[in-house]
Amino acid sequence: MTCAICLEDDAVHACECSAFHVRCFTNLLLRFGRYQCPTCHSLYDRSMMCAASGLAYTRTLGIFGPTHGTTMVRKLEHATALAKAGQGPRAKELFQEIIDSSPNPEWVLAVSEVELARVLKDGGELAAARDLLEKLVPRLLREKARWAWHERIEASTLLGSIYVALKSWVDAEHWLFLSIDSHLANDTACPQKVVNCMEEIARFYRARGDNALACETYRVAVNILASDEADVARVALLNLKLANAEVLVGVRSEAAARFRTAIRCLRRRKHDADAREAMPGARRQLAELIKPAKRLRRPTSPEDV
Repeated sequence: MTCAICLEDDAVHACECSAFHVRCFTNLLLRFGRYQCPTCHSLYDRSMMCAASGLAYTRTLGIFGPTHGTTMVRKLEHATALAKAGQGPRAKELFQEIIDSSPNPEWVLAVSEVELARVLKDGGELAAARDLLEKLVPRLLREKARWAWHERIEASTLLGSIYVALKSWVDAEHWLFLSIDSHLANDTACPQKVVNCMEEIARFYRARGDNALACETYRVAVNILASDEADVARVALLNLKLANAEVLVGVRSEAAARFRTAIRCLRRRKHDADAREAMPGARRQLAELIKPAKRLRRPTSPEDV
């Protein structure tokens, strides 16, 4: 492939429409700070983001040194990219280095602690993640800056999802509904963040056995995301979750139609890792929905008549 910046060969796809060399994509990331392609609206490839953010961190480290604020921000970006790419142990190590180093801006520490708790939760260390967030939330409540409000909502949503995994329903409901109330009280709330919170609430209902409420929560989340999100693949992935919920409440025909629509969309996303991972399961679930109730056999021998 040809790089979209230097026009030389041996580039790799970072999104659906463009390919880059890592060094060229690093320059793009440093200049614009985008994580989503402005042309095709798909999120940039996770492995490309890891490589580019790592190179950006190395460059910044060489220029400013290890304790500079800009270096810490680049380190935080690299650790977050590693976590999203599934490299939890390395991401955990970097987040811990940021938290242990001083001095650091308070917002850098808060974001690092939230993301470290997310890595711990994904790694099955639920108690450690819960304890970390319960210590962080009071600090965020005392902080009056705007960033603290956003991080408090992120921490509350994550803490609610941890309590869902621990099956502590009262605590889960408290933190999740505190988060969604905070989102809805803000006229400038980010729709993607609202949808993420509603997904966690739907998982809470589903884990508790309230499949009807989970289905309706997913339906509202899909409508919110579809009205704002330019990346149709993200809407299709959320539609798959809604289709699964519809199967559980017995709305099989609507679920099958939703599966077909989502699969047609995701099939065109050849360079989207999330789409590739979701396709086999979606096709298998659709096959289960549309298979006949019993196998029909035409008579082929005298004893069949």
